[in-house]
Amino acid sequence: MLDLDAYDRSARLAPAYLVFSPAVVFVVALSLGTSAWWSKLGGVLVGCGAPIIAVQWGRSGGRKKQPELFQRWGGAPTTKLLRFTEGGTASTVAQRHKAIQRATGIRIPSAEEEAADRGGADAVYETAVTELRELTRSEEFPLVHKENIAYGFRRNLWARKRHGIGVAVLVLAASVGLLIAAAFDHEVSLWESVAFAAAFAAVALILWTTTVTPEWVREAGEAYATRLLESALRLPPRP
Repeated sequence: MLDLDAYDRSARLAPAYLVFSPAVVFVVALSLGTSAWWSKLGGVLVGCGAPIIAVQWGRSGGRKKQPELFQRWGGAPTTKLLRFTEGGTASTVAQRHKAIQRATGIRIPSAEEEAADRGGADAVYETAVTELRELTRSEEFPLVHKENIAYGFRRNLWARKRHGIGVAVLVLAASVGLLIAAAFDHEVSLWESVAFAAAFAAVALILWTTTVTPEWVREAGEAYATRLLESALRLPPRP
């Protein structure tokens, strides 16, 4: 039933799970060492399609927030690499244009045409990149697929950053509350596990706030864009 490919598992499901991982650790810590009920609950969730829901939740956030990232960056990484004003030397950009035009059959604007109508040129670049993306979905381009997964993972994780911070803060507060109760001799079973849950939530909070940033996503986006455009050299010519 869970027919998930590598992209679904790594770029969509993993970010959703990471958002709620502090809560999962906290619940396990409160299970008092009894795993039977937790195993049964996990089986029920899988049977009800929770992973499928998580995949869709992880996907929708990234797709919705992606335009915001492109606006921050001044355009999609692939588009920027195809612009004469941003993609490097004129000869480098011209070589990319030649390869993509050969592989997709789409006429790419010249430097003069781009300067006269940047918006129109960007639209052509985006159309050509979309076609190139479709042409490189096969297993013949493993590096493109790998970089696409890395970018999708970071993008989707960043898109749910607010949720991840919220879960981490709630779990940290609850864990600290239980530890304070234990310090005042209230009965709290397995306080070591609760302390671990608190530490896990604290680390998650630090990572959410310091690592999961637009710049972190852009790094992966640029790597994917480079690999995707390079793949045009390996494609047969199209009329």
